[in-house]
Amino acid sequence: MLHIRRAEPADADRILAGLQEAARWLQGKGIDQWRPERFERKEVCSKIEQGVQYITYLKKEGTWAGSFSVHPPDDLDRLLWPDAGMQSALYLHRFTVNRSLLGQGIGKQIVAWALAHTAASGIPKLRLDCMGDNPGLNAYYTRLGFIFQGRKEAKGWTANLYEIETVNSCT
Repeated sequence: MLHIRRAEPADADRILAGLQEAARWLQGKGIDQWRPERFERKEVCSKIEQGVQYITYLKKEGTWAGSFSVHPPDDLDRLLWPDAGMQSALYLHRFTVNRSLLGQGIGKQIVAWALAHTAASGIPKLRLDCMGDNPGLNAYYTRLGFIFQGRKEAKGWTANLYEIETVNSCT
């Protein structure tokens, strides 16, 4: 069972280490997506202070399972989604899972939680961007129900844009 909670200042180092671990894992697989040095403690702390950074643990063992942020549009989101109704969505970012727990459905549980959180906030869509050149990650988000919304060039990389509706409507 997964336990998800808002991150606290004491969680910053664990979250930063998890992001850097994921970046090294990607580099080891030849995927140029994240670089360990790209992540800074001050950015993690900023998201924690804003109340939009979350951390996850396995309830049984208390093992760190992953982290992510869910928040209203930031500068990157406004760059990537300029024509979208910005306030009609929350944005999922820096979503990472403990490498030793891959294949156990942690990511699926995190996305389900993020969808429920978005819906409970009265917001109809959850959006994310990911590297356009990472076919495995793109396929993963599609399997989770996200719908491809297009590609966008941004700051030296190509982002694929995805969104999912939080509530199915009959109208």
